[in-house]
Amino acid sequence: MIYLTQDLLFRKGAQRACYRHPSDASLCIKILHDPREDSPGQRETREEIAYYAHLQKRGISWEMLPFYHGQVETNFGTGTVFDLVRDRDGNISRPFFEFLRNPELTRLHLHAWRSPWAVWRIICCASGSSPRT
Repeated sequence: MIYLTQDLLFRKGAQRACYRHPSDASLCIKILHDPREDSPGQRETREEIAYYAHLQKRGISWEMLPFYHGQVETNFGTGTVFDLVRDRDGNISRPFFEFLRNPELTRLHLHAWRSPWAVWRIICCASGSSPRT
């Protein structure tokens, strides 16, 4: 069992809370606010795991997406483990949608988005859609 503390919490969303992994700075653990089987967060997590399995079967490059490492038991319940995306300076990266909501950030970082197709794929993955290409 992995023991999480509030000082490891770095982001809270509508369905999940994200914690830095206590023994591996390259990983994060997502914990559902509502772990009931029929909760929206549980459904979102199942869809995310299924889509990551689909991407693994396709043999995609994980250069642009955090890798899914499986599930772990924590003192806050079952969590899903992912790579923790960090900026070059080592800080935890901002959520992608912060860039889309903020025109100044979008303008400053537009050069990093290599093509409209890459941006579309990132948006689909972040929003829970499943591109079928």
